[in-house]
Amino acid sequence: MPVESAEVIRERALSVWGRVVSLIGHFDLDPNRALDVFLDIFATHLATHYAFFLALISLSPWAPTVSSESPPPSSGGTRFDDVLANAEILSDSAPSDSNRPNDVLAQVLGFKFAHYDVSGLTTIYLNELKILSAS
Repeated sequence: MPVESAEVIRERALSVWGRVVSLIGHFDLDPNRALDVFLDIFATHLATHYAFFLALISLSPWAPTVSSESPPPSSGGTRFDDVLANAEILSDSAPSDSNRPNDVLAQVLGFKFAHYDVSGLTTIYLNELKILSAS
């Protein structure tokens, strides 16, 4: 449980996000690479600073958007194949723009998982990345 209040964490995250945007613009950095580095730092410090990083990602263009149209189907008591089929149906009904911010976040995470899968390394970082993805 964070010691700081949610308001203090959000203010600190807002300040940091402003600096991140300034650095990306000033040095003409690739935003996707900045996201990759951000996720590395997030995964490493997830256990101790999760509230800050969740607040920081919520300020970014990569923040997940929650659709109020229909709630996701419940996965309780269903088979994994059924959950995947439901997810595929939901993704087919979504707009096909492949550069949506949420897609970029998912693609960067997928690339990270693929990298560790191909390299054959079972590391502590891979476990941290799994926990990050569940966040």
